[in-house]
Amino acid sequence: MFRRNSYLIITTVVGLLFAADKCAIGASGTKIAHPRPASSDAAEIASLIPLITARGLAGGALPDPRTPERIPSPLPGTSVSESLVTLSNTGERVSKVTTWTEPLGAGLLEFQETAAVSGPTTVEYWVFGSGLHRCVLNGDFIYSKEGYLVSANFWRNDRQLLFVNSPAFPSDFFPSRIPPSAVFLSLNAQKPGGSGKLNSSLGRYGYMTFDLWAHDIEQITVPAGSFRTIKVIMRVNADSVMKYWPAFLRRLAQPFFPQNVLYYDTAEPHHLVKFVGSFGYLAPQVTVAVTRIYIASQGARGRR
Repeated sequence: MFRRNSYLIITTVVGLLFAADKCAIGASGTKIAHPRPASSDAAEIASLIPLITARGLAGGALPDPRTPERIPSPLPGTSVSESLVTLSNTGERVSKVTTWTEPLGAGLLEFQETAAVSGPTTVEYWVFGSGLHRCVLNGDFIYSKEGYLVSANFWRNDRQLLFVNSPAFPSDFFPSRIPPSAVFLSLNAQKPGGSGKLNSSLGRYGYMTFDLWAHDIEQITVPAGSFRTIKVIMRVNADSVMKYWPAFLRRLAQPFFPQNVLYYDTAEPHHLVKFVGSFGYLAPQVTVAVTRIYIASQGARGRR
C-alpha cells in the first residue's frame, strides 16, 4: 500500500513465501480454523449497514464516481490525530495523515484520511465488530488532486470471500489494510508483558498472522509534544505464511522477518504516537510521527 501513500496499512504480500504457500493450497493436513457462526456475523453486519449509510459511507455517497470529493469530518467532541509520514533514511515527506475513531453500535468506526505529497487523497474506514478484535466492514476511496473519484474498494467479512478449498478464516480477522488501532486492541493486556495476534487477509487464498508484544513504557518526543507511550512490536508469524514448509525451516526463517515498532499513548483514546517500519514487502522503511492532536468541533475540517 506504500505505492498509494497510505499510513499504517500493513500490506500482507510476502513475496516468494506467499507464492509458494499459494501453490500448496488444498494440500492435505490443512488445519482449519473454527469461525463464528455465519448467522451471527450476518446479523451483526446487517445491524451496522444502516449506521454506516447514515454516516455517508454507503448508499451512493463515497463510492459514486459522479459526485465530487466527499471526505467525512470527525464528529464534534472526537479526538483527532494528525501525523506526518517520512522516509526513515532521508526524511523526505511522503504524506499527511488524519485519523480518528467513533462509536458505532457495539463496535467502533475508524477513519483515516491520507493526503499524499504526490497529490491524491485516500479515505478509508473500518468497522470493528463487538469485542473490537475483528473488522466486519471496510472501504477505501482515492480522490485526485482535483477532487474526482479515482478508485473505490469495499470489503465485507464474509465466508464467501474464500477461494474453493481454502483454509477457513479465523473469527478475529481484518482485511489486508489494517487500521492503526487494531494492533493495540489486539493485545490481551495493554501494558508491558501483554501479547496478542492479529490475523489479516491474503486475498481469497488464506490469511496471515502478526505476532504482537507489548514491551516497555517509554517517554518519547514527537512534533506534537512529549508522550508516555507503550512500545509494541509487530512481526509476521512465519508459520502463518509458510504453512507447508518443514517446521525446522519455519523456525530458521522466523528471526529474519522484519519488525515494526509502534508507540501508543498510554492515555485514552490511545492514539498511535509513532511508528517505525515498512508498510509491506520490499517497501522502504518509514517513520510516522504525530504532529497534532485536537478535539473536533462543528466545522473543524475547514479550520485544519
